[in-house]
Amino acid sequence: MSGWQVMSELPQGSAAHVYSPDTVCPSCRGNHEISISRLGVTEGVGSTMNLLQECPQCDGDGRLTGFQPPM
Repeated sequence: MSGWQVMSELPQGSAAHVYSPDTVCPSCRGNHEISISRLGVTEGVGSTMNLLQECPQCDGDGRLTGFQPPM
């Protein structure tokens, strides 16, 4: 076979042996962090400020191990 290997011919430790289906984190959508809107006051003028925080659901990985439907 040119360019293709049968699964049994793949070397140990390759991606075929460590593959597990992952789910993109529904909270951060794979961006590793979530945006939190806060009220900020600068020189007496209120405005919205966006803060970025590491996603608490995936711990900043962007993915959840295995198939996990959003709840």
